[in-house]
Amino acid sequence: KNMTISTLILCLSLGSYFLATSLQNVAITDSSDLRPTVGYISGGAYYASSAIGAILFPVINRLMNRKVLTIVSLFSYLMFYASMFLLKEWAIYLGAVLSGVGGSFLFILSLKSIADNSPI
Repeated sequence: KNMTISTLILCLSLGSYFLATSLQNVAITDSSDLRPTVGYISGGAYYASSAIGAILFPVINRLMNRKVLTIVSLFSYLMFYASMFLLKEWAIYLGAVLSGVGGSFLFILSLKSIADNSPI
């Protein structure tokens, strides 16, 4: 049961990121206020913060309960979607960084749950 939930979280997080980036590109193209490079820079910020989040995960995991960490990670992952409603550069960059950290935590938590529930 936990393995199925972890796999669903993993698939939904990866699929929703690709959906969000395509929606972001459409929003940036339609908006005349934003530069066209915002999508590329926010993608780089997402991946860089994912790497930093993966490095910081063992420390954060010791400080927080797994369920609380999952909820906090989910909300920070959703900040990327919320930032698209503002269509401000600083909000998109902040949303990308929070989403990268939250996404990496969700990814590691789901893999950890799969490993903990593995029969091997």
